[in-house]
Amino acid sequence: MKILLGSLIFLGAFLSFQLQPLTGKALLPDFGSMPSVWTTCLIFFQVALLLGYYYAHLLRSYLSLKSQLMAHLSLMGAATLILPLDIGSGAKNVFSEPQAQVFLELMSDIGPLFVILAATTPLLQSWFVKAYPEAKGWRLYALSNLGSVLALLGYPLLLDTYFGLAIQQSFWSILFVVYGALLTLTAFKLSNAADNPAKSTALQKDVRKQEILGWLSLSAVSCFFLVAISTRLTQDIPATPIIFTIPLLLYLSTFILTFDKPQTYSRHIALIGLALALVAYWIETTFTYDLSTHARVGLICAAGSFVFYAMHGELARALPDTSQSTLFYLVIALGGALGGLLSGLVAPILFNDFVEYPLGLICAVTIAAYTWHSEHRRLFQASSVALSLITFAVIARPILTDTNEDAIHKKRNFFGVVTVNSTTASESAIHSYRELLYGEILHGYQYTDQRSQVPHGYYAQNSGLGLAIQNALLDSPDAPLSIGIIGLGTGQ
Repeated sequence: MKILLGSLIFLGAFLSFQLQPLTGKALLPDFGSMPSVWTTCLIFFQVALLLGYYYAHLLRSYLSLKSQLMAHLSLMGAATLILPLDIGSGAKNVFSEPQAQVFLELMSDIGPLFVILAATTPLLQSWFVKAYPEAKGWRLYALSNLGSVLALLGYPLLLDTYFGLAIQQSFWSILFVVYGALLTLTAFKLSNAADNPAKSTALQKDVRKQEILGWLSLSAVSCFFLVAISTRLTQDIPATPIIFTIPLLLYLSTFILTFDKPQTYSRHIALIGLALALVAYWIETTFTYDLSTHARVGLICAAGSFVFYAMHGELARALPDTSQSTLFYLVIALGGALGGLLSGLVAPILFNDFVEYPLGLICAVTIAAYTWHSEHRRLFQASSVALSLITFAVIARPILTDTNEDAIHKKRNFFGVVTVNSTTASESAIHSYRELLYGEILHGYQYTDQRSQVPHGYYAQNSGLGLAIQNALLDSPDAPLSIGIIGLGTGQ
């Protein structure tokens, strides 16, 4: 029975986290391969996870074990009607806002499947504990995370490398049918075990509101930071599966480490890690143009790892009694959904620049210091408070004030942040000019003085386009050229 349960939980997690990069890959071409496609997918999966956990909590709270099994199997059967997968073939152009359109396609193409997968893990753990009260159920959660990590590693390295989307979706559909068969067999065995359930000698413990708020805030901050560093990574680097799965892989790895091996978490290590995260953030944002792509990715991922370790370590320390397992899942899913929505939807509306990364770091250090206030060691308390103050001092100014004095226009939307800088002639600049930046990448410039009619940037005489035009003139010196120019200039 344990082998069957373990296999089912492992496969469910594997399917869940194979579906996420697969979905991102399938939708990217329809929306210009923008990084916001993946961050929107992350938010959707957090919301769907919340729905799945809430559904599981309701079943556990109001139905008997046999009724839960029957209800869940019925919904599983209904969800299979969506198969085989055909992501991206749903309704088109229903909404003018790209994020709303991505949400719609996700809901119609994979929504029910993912909600069922999300609900099954906490339900299985609850069923297992109810049928076998003296057994330990938390390791089942660690096993599910192991399946998740292998799925995230396997997708970019194997599945996406050697197979096209059609084969990937067929493979996933077949595995889901196998998963449904295993779930049916497990439900049959559990229903038999439930005929004469053993009496549990463990006492149920009430959960305080303060504990629930702690789970909620730790989960929200970790997911806020997950979306933030995913956005930071893919802003100037192509949003390929191997890039956008790295933050999620780090997130899950620290979860497995702290939940399956609680002794590996130390508050002293977490404090040092958060300090190193601040250093990594400062280096990466201060020397952006001087660092290689690999160095920037490494620094961003290091900051993410340290934050995730601290947040997940504190969540692991706060684990409730197994009788409260589905409530725990529900609260951390709610925190994840809130963190994802705040980072991916609310922040872009409130701010014209990417401030989620520094803002998430401030929140992480602050919540850690608050959580650690019960520590009896005064030196540790003082160190955590000092780190909070230093973090705020280093990060607050870029968030509260725009340090770019040359910017005359800045706008943020689904496709990123576009900035127009204007520089006047001075000792440091021979000519006056304007430049257009997408994130940190220069996408063109033009002079605003007497050289304003001279082409530059992509259209300079020695550029690829300039050479192509010159060669066309040489081939047909007397014939007029028909040329299409992309763009209207840089702030003209």
